[in-house]
Amino acid sequence: MAWYTESDQTGRPYRERYLAQLMEFLQAEETQSAANNQETGFLDEKEPARLRYRRMLGYPLTLPRPTAPPPLRMAFAAEDELGKIYRVWIETLPKLETYGLYFLPHGSGPFPLVLSQHGGLGTPELCSGLHDSANYNNMSRRVHARGIAVLAPQLLIWGEQYGPAFDRGAVNYRLRQLGGTITSLELWQLQRSLDAFLQLPEIDPQRVGMVGLSYGGYYTQFMAALDPRIRVALNSCYLTTPRAVVDRVTSWIKPDPSFGFAQWVELIAPRAYYMETGETDDIIPPRDAPPLVMAAYQVYQRLGIPERFAYKNHPGWHEFDPADDGIEFLVKYLMNND
Repeated sequence: MAWYTESDQTGRPYRERYLAQLMEFLQAEETQSAANNQETGFLDEKEPARLRYRRMLGYPLTLPRPTAPPPLRMAFAAEDELGKIYRVWIETLPKLETYGLYFLPHGSGPFPLVLSQHGGLGTPELCSGLHDSANYNNMSRRVHARGIAVLAPQLLIWGEQYGPAFDRGAVNYRLRQLGGTITSLELWQLQRSLDAFLQLPEIDPQRVGMVGLSYGGYYTQFMAALDPRIRVALNSCYLTTPRAVVDRVTSWIKPDPSFGFAQWVELIAPRAYYMETGETDDIIPPRDAPPLVMAAYQVYQRLGIPERFAYKNHPGWHEFDPADDGIEFLVKYLMNND
């Protein structure tokens, strides 16, 4: 049995629905901006560094996290030799659902869960090889093939050939008027998606990871620092610092000059972290990597766990490494009992 594939237009109606919901959500929030700018009651004071990190990112991460998991809807899409595939909707904010693909292995579980995050101009279908592998090199399915459940969420960065046109900058501007950023909104959606999926009986909530390419690597580093449930993170081709993030205006609402790359990594450690770059990448050039790699290594070395950090400059371009080094690292730290 071959792996499931489909037309590159199959996912378009789902992105149309998501964009329509997002526009309605923004309209409603703009009428209640004062209430949505509150910054109290959302994090235990035992975690002041992560609290400050949330405030830097802004609304909606400054809202209280609901204690109940969000509503989750699944629709069966296909089955192949690796398992079953579902299209899913998670109501991550009132009347705003997040769309994604869910890959469930054959068997009874409980299975580890990995978030597989596409990059710019991408989709869950694209990073999962459902109609093309592009520079993802079947990222989602290669993880799924290890007997791991995979959730591939959709961000507001798809190419126009896969969905309706949108202005990400204009959406971010409207969110900044509400005290937040598009990055904060999408991180909230990723966290609430985890809230929903970690309640499923077939998922092991103690074994959660995340992988991402390009903009997906950007979100992997942000998310790993934000959410301690992520046990291991694999950031492919987005090596950067808080001060030099390409899209600063979409990242931080209240930047802190004392928050640098080492502090970012400290929010991830002691959990395992793998970073990779492509030797011929002209989008995120590997020449900028050495000082950041050394800073990350020193964080883990100070903690006495240098083996939990790894870096590879693979021989490709702006792509997920075709070799399995990163996936082996991911599987190792998902499955160990440390």
